Amino acid sequence: MRFEVTAVDAHGVRSKTLREAADENALRERLRAEGAVVISVAVQDETPHSQGRKAPFSILPMNAFDAEMGLRQLSSMLKSGVTLLAAVETVEEQSPPRARKVWMDVSSRIIAGDSFASALARHSKRFGDTAVRLAEVGEKSGELVNTLSRAADQLEARRSLRTTVINALVYPILAVIMALGVSCYLVVGVIPKLAAFLRSGGAQLPPLTAALM
Repeated sequence: MRFEVTAVDAHGVRSKTLREAADENALRERLRAEGAVVISVAVQDETPHSQGRKAPFSILPMNAFDAEMGLRQLSSMLKSGVTLLAAVETVEEQSPPRARKVWMDVSSRIIAGDSFASALARHSKRFGDTAVRLAEVGEKSGELVNTLSRAADQLEARRSLRTTVINALVYPILAVIMALGVSCYLVVGVIPKLAAFLRSGGAQLPPLTAALM
């Protein structure tokens, strides 16, 4: 079951998060073990709003920009004192449909007891191995805010390099396509008509034209 929990953590920060547990008593026991003071626990209703977090998902995959923005949001919220799970769930809600499924999987794995880095490693193709390693180092050193910011910077630099390379290749590729198009038009459309005109006048085709035909 999924519950909406309002609690104050061991640092005195009040937050509202979504947690999963077998029942309310088990959830309260888990929160007490974490040192949190429970203010309220409510079963989350399957309203259209809550269903909107689950579906629909885009058929397009999560891209590098989505991963970069998600990591930046996480870094900013963690710096403001938001808990990791609450930050991940907020990113999940605010992400476009193509990225929401990834963040939902990350949050569910954190709820199940996995570390953030191991949950992120399940989607290393989206975030990259460097971001996963930085998240792992950040969790162990307590510098997750800084390492996530560096991971986002690395994704931005890689995306900018890819964009620069693509832009540099656009003109040569267009020039080659245009040259091939003109050549095909000449061979298929112009030269056969010219050859027919020369033959009708009794003229002999030049050797190069005859070989091309």
